[in-house]
Amino acid sequence: MTVFSDNYASLRSRGCWAQHGFGAFLEFKSEDFSLNVIFDCGPAVDIVKHNLDLLKLDFSGVNAVFLSHGHYDHTGGLLEVVKRIGRRVPVVVHPKTFSNRFAKRDLRVVGVPFKPSDVESAGGIVVQCRNAIDFDGKVFLSGEIDRVNDFEKVEGYVIEEDGRLIDDNIIDDRALVVNLNGEFIVLTGCAHSGLINTLHYAMKEFNAGKFKAIIGGFHLESASNERISRTISELKKIDFQYIVPMHCTGIKMTAALINNFGEKVKVLGVGESLELK
Repeated sequence: MTVFSDNYASLRSRGCWAQHGFGAFLEFKSEDFSLNVIFDCGPAVDIVKHNLDLLKLDFSGVNAVFLSHGHYDHTGGLLEVVKRIGRRVPVVVHPKTFSNRFAKRDLRVVGVPFKPSDVESAGGIVVQCRNAIDFDGKVFLSGEIDRVNDFEKVEGYVIEEDGRLIDDNIIDDRALVVNLNGEFIVLTGCAHSGLINTLHYAMKEFNAGKFKAIIGGFHLESASNERISRTISELKKIDFQYIVPMHCTGIKMTAALINNFGEKVKVLGVGESLELK
């Protein structure tokens, strides 16, 4: 996995620009399986263009683009990404992804900054689906993630439906799940469904028992101390080797992870790569 968009840049970022957003290039390879995908596309064209030029990533072999959900910080660079692939590829989205969305506090626009027709013009084939997608039993794009616990609430967003603004529970939020020889990797964009809900979904739907790594934005930047405490408590019940907090996880949650899990916590930012075997 190579990160071309994230909130943070380290000394290893090689001159990449950091801004609130997420985008990653994923390469899956084994003796009998190969798949290259983009998971989210960063917040804006200028950021993504600058970083991709520096990283010199070759997107010519990309099989598909996956969007974790319909917020600008994960989709703003999509047209640039699709153009760089240089051929028509599926862009897999949930039917709600291109809805009009706003921050509840001030009605600031937070949705995708263009229409599906713009994606098609750039070379993408917009594929809408709610269900999970299985790639040879090794890589899975989740379907809608069940919201089962009582502490991972979605707050602060509204969505336009039938000419009305209603609370948005971001039902399109989805994750990427990888079966790595019986150990699982979960990659989240923002985990609006809740990190614990997402992990329980992977356990239920894909029989994930042991996790090699839990990676991504966990959307806990503004979380209460109680929610952080309960998240940590639930994580202690889960068998994982590494956890990699990124994007919207927040400093407070990252510190809590380090305090509780020590060397299991890996820090990764824009311009950096991670290889798991």
